[in-house]
Amino acid sequence: MDLIRFRNYLKDKYKVEEAYYFVGSYIPKHEPLYSFLQKAGYILIFREHSESVTSKKKGNVDTDIVFLIMKKLVKKESFDKIILVSGDGDYWRMVDFLIEEKKFGKLLAPSK
Repeated sequence: MDLIRFRNYLKDKYKVEEAYYFVGSYIPKHEPLYSFLQKAGYILIFREHSESVTSKKKGNVDTDIVFLIMKKLVKKESFDKIILVSGDGDYWRMVDFLIEEKKFGKLLAPSK
């Protein structure tokens, strides 16, 4: 997927000002990718693991995504609506709550 075009699409179509990209563990050899994503306009969020388990764990970021969104709600941070890009159904409870709070905009599910 062309991540620059996608970021522009989010900005133009949905007026997304802040696009968070949850990466997983920070791996130094992927620094060029991280730099590219930041230059494309994404805010990178890394999954924190101790060094001893970084290579053994996948970068499961589901709880980080839910936590960031709920933290924004609890702290009453100013935002319009959440545009969630995800291909799984792990977020349905959060999405239901965001709909209830009138803070849910759209779910975009990547597909080939």
